[in-house]
Amino acid sequence: MPIYEFRCGACRRQTNALVMNRDRTGEVRCRHCGSDRLERLVSRFATPRGDDARMEALAASASASASAEGVDQNDPKSAAAFMNEDEP
Repeated sequence: MPIYEFRCGACRRQTNALVMNRDRTGEVRCRHCGSDRLERLVSRFATPRGDDARMEALAASASASASAEGVDQNDPKSAAAFMNEDEP
């Protein structure tokens, strides 16, 4: 179900609405002030990742966790040494 985002021309606030039919976006009103002067915005959306990308992200996360196990979070020198490990 498409949820569209709008910016109100009257109060300049952003609002969203579930619109079942794209031709009916003109029936939407601002939920803040009730105006029908709405400009449809381009919404952000998530892109699905493939299994390979998920596995790479998981491996990177596990690697970072494993290398951080010996770091004493209360010792600034230990934390600095960990942060500088990858530098030449």
